[in-house]
Amino acid sequence: MLILEIIGTIVAWKRGWRKYALLPLGIAVAGGFVGGLVYAICGGHDLAVAGAIGFPLDVLAIVALVVMGVIGRREKQTLGR
Repeated sequence: MLILEIIGTIVAWKRGWRKYALLPLGIAVAGGFVGGLVYAICGGHDLAVAGAIGFPLDVLAIVALVVMGVIGRREKQTLGR
């Protein structure tokens, strides 16, 4: 999953999204960390449940990166140029 996210980030970066291409990956990693931390603090010990917290975030990040890569970003229109 991480490899797909890295490839998607590179493609979205090259399609013009620049720093915004890093958001889906950053949100997924931070969300997975916070979700796992909360789960561990609450006394969770089952790894399957802990993995179920991060998996949807990874899927959403990959979907967002695919959309960003396919659509691309429009350049700003300037007057007189």
